[in-house]
Parts: sequence; C-alpha cells; structure tokens
Amino acid sequence: MPATTASTTANPESPQEVYKWFLAELSGLTSVDYRLIHDFAKKADNHVANAQSVIKALVQRIIVAPRDEKLPAWYLVDLLLKQSGGPFTLELEKHVSHLVQHQMPCKDQIAEAKYGIMINTWKPVFSYAVMERVLVSWSRISRVVPDYSNAMVGDKRKRAYPIAPSAPPGPSN
Repeated sequence: MPATTASTTANPESPQEVYKWFLAELSGLTSVDYRLIHDFAKKADNHVANAQSVIKALVQRIIVAPRDEKLPAWYLVDLLLKQSGGPFTLELEKHVSHLVQHQMPCKDQIAEAKYGIMINTWKPVFSYAVMERVLVSWSRISRVVPDYSNAMVGDKRKRAYPIAPSAPPGPSN
C-alpha cells in the first residue's frame, strides 16, 4: 500500500484548521494543470461548510503567489464560481473586484485576453452590482475592451483589441 502524505490524510475541522490546511495545499498550485485545478475544487467542495476559510486561503494564495503562478489560482476561482457556487460565490463577492484590480498581472496581451475572457464569463454568476465593480476594476488595469459576450474561449477568430484613445484632430502645420 502506498504511503500517504499528511496533506491527503488531513481532516481539518475548525475554520482555522481548514484555512491553514487549504493554504498549504494551494502552494502546490503553480501551473495551469486542469486536472490539478479540478482536484483543488473537489477539496474545496469537501469543506463547503467552511467556505469562508477556503476562500480566505485562496485569496491569500492569489496575493502571495508569484506573477506567473497567479493564473492557476484564478482558474480555481473561476471553477468554484461556475461549478460550486453557493457559499463560495458569496464569499468571493467580497474580494473579487479588489483582487481583479490588484492581483491580475496583465504582463502581455495573451494573459490580458485570458483574464478578460474569464471575467466576462462571470456575468451570469454575480449580481449586476458586483459585476459592475469587477468590470470597473478590470478597466483600470486593462487595455482590452471587457466585452467578450460572443467569444468562445478557444475561438482564435475573436480577438481582444486594445482601446486606443481618440485624440481630437489638431491643426495641421
């Protein structure tokens, strides 16, 4: 029988134990591996009674993760919002607009487009007021128009275009 690690046998019960355990687990979420992200979502679902602690750990992971390790944590946020919902969504509503503005590293147009597409899929998840705050936060950090309502994630024909400020025509010399 294979040896099990403490993280797989841990059975945290109190909110503080769940927070510490899940935060430690999230340190292993360093790359976009959809199988791993789904495993983390299952772990979160197993502790839905402590959704506040789970989201607190996830928010902390996003804050402390290096720039190139934030996207996997954001994909976990996305998965929890769309598949688990309920208490996770209620907890994320408290943090999401601030996180978008301060913790979405748009280092290039590809990353910026990935984040923009993900944000726009949250329209059916959040209330209008929450989504409006998210889009305002996004507009503060992005050069991309935040509307991908008809775009498919894998559709390369639909592209995000940078917003170009329109300058009034000046006098010609």
